[in-house]
Amino acid sequence: MSHQNIPSILKTLSDQQEALIKEKRKIEQMQFVVKNALLNMSMGLYHNPTDSTPQIDFFNKEHLLAVPHNEFSISQDDQDDEDRILISVLRKYKEICDTYNVQTDYQLGAIMSFDSKRITHLYSRVNKTYKNPLLSTKVCRKISV
Repeated sequence: MSHQNIPSILKTLSDQQEALIKEKRKIEQMQFVVKNALLNMSMGLYHNPTDSTPQIDFFNKEHLLAVPHNEFSISQDDQDDEDRILISVLRKYKEICDTYNVQTDYQLGAIMSFDSKRITHLYSRVNKTYKNPLLSTKVCRKISV
């Protein structure tokens, strides 16, 4: 050990540790997306749309990231290009999630103003709570049949 370059070994180990942490976050993100896709598909599969009995279903608490629509940087050139708009939205969600170290399933929903019937926010589910005014917690969902 005395003939080896200890600072170089420490740097290599530190770099490896950072790479593993980054890879772990990527895998956790993928697992979160798959888990929620499975949940949503299962709910759709077992929901009987021909049954006309109204019902309320309660689910586990969810954390939602609701971003005001004016937070998305969409240029005038991109206004008519749905793919570019979606890419802009997904980039904004990734930026926020990276900043606050949260995961999202990237399944988007919209919040509309009752009066103007215009979209005010886009939201997506995140895996945990954090301190940010864009976060809200939804305790239950109402499903009317």
